[in-house]
Amino acid sequence: MNHPTLKTLTAVLAVAALAATLMLAGCSDDAASPAGQTLTGGDDYENLDFTQPNGGLTATDEEPAFGDKAFEDLLYTEDMQASDDPVLEDPEVLHMDDLANDPADSTGEGRPRFTFVRLEWGMIHGPDDSLVTPGDCPPLDWSGAVAVDRGIVVATLLVRFELPFDHLVRPRPDRRTLGFISHTYCHFDGLVLKIIERPEDIAPDTEPNMLHISTGPFTRDFTLRELVDMNENFPVDDLGNSMHIVGYAGGNPNVCPKGFLRGRWRLLPEPAEDDTTGVIEPGLAVQYGTFGGPWLGLGGGIRGFMNCGYGLDVDGNQVFFGKRIDRFGRFVAFVNGTWTAAEDRISLAGFNGDWVTEDGMREGELGGNAYPYPGYDGGFYEGRWAALCDPDTGDDHR
Repeated sequence: MNHPTLKTLTAVLAVAALAATLMLAGCSDDAASPAGQTLTGGDDYENLDFTQPNGGLTATDEEPAFGDKAFEDLLYTEDMQASDDPVLEDPEVLHMDDLANDPADSTGEGRPRFTFVRLEWGMIHGPDDSLVTPGDCPPLDWSGAVAVDRGIVVATLLVRFELPFDHLVRPRPDRRTLGFISHTYCHFDGLVLKIIERPEDIAPDTEPNMLHISTGPFTRDFTLRELVDMNENFPVDDLGNSMHIVGYAGGNPNVCPKGFLRGRWRLLPEPAEDDTTGVIEPGLAVQYGTFGGPWLGLGGGIRGFMNCGYGLDVDGNQVFFGKRIDRFGRFVAFVNGTWTAAEDRISLAGFNGDWVTEDGMREGELGGNAYPYPGYDGGFYEGRWAALCDPDTGDDHR
């Protein structure tokens, strides 16, 4: 479906983007100053014992962000990603938020419907971990707009926008359309969107509501129903640039929490090989790698972190074990489950699991898809989590 306002705004943005490009010296290029990793705390996530419950991890507190420099940087820079979208304070938006959070209406009838979407574009990777970007990256202009046919689009978070060169376009033409200026080099930018549909927008006789994404490298339309289940990477060139989209239905996060996951995965040095066979002996548990990152709310804010190790147990099952902490490093839960492998059989391609209390009570589910990053023994993952009280639990969160 064509969107006239979106087309007009995109044309205007092209002129603005050209001027912004001339001013840029290197948006989000971290190659000159990669962040190193320093893991501290009581548990060793690179040497888990897959013969033990929870991989041998303990229900103890950790240093904030697991003492990991890359994770700590996310906390330090979180305020810089705050959205300045004026529609956040729109009276109707505030009223819709109140309706969604009203526990008195248990049926949900007459409530607005919320869809949250996390968009990332550029050379996407997890929190920097001694990451050296391969060579120079040419600039890529992602300036464009997002729009819906019905309802309101709100930007709740600006992912790695380098202000003032990257910014939301103001004034907004209307509440259905959001324009932005964004350029990437060896890194990525993004937005976390909250899409609000009024009760009349979701009447049974209405056409499917669409989200229109229009940028230079990537243009595509999606139904909001598609986005709720989406966790997909869309390459746009042969250099490693892509658009990644993760969606989720809103619900009432105050009553039943849910949100997003993102982070890095990394292969550990190869385990010692048998001198004669060159393969791991049957019945031997082995850890192949680690993965971890921030535990995010629906609006994109950091609620804590998780840190995990993955590999094979003594029966050859592909398992992972880890720990979840809050923003201050306090123990929240153990995380565990199964993982899927890439073609090499040791790289992480995805995971699905649960989080459980110290006493073993299952409280929620999580899952994600993992992707490699060129020139690095690992890559990034994107995923979702939900408490068991949420109707979306029981589904594949990848």
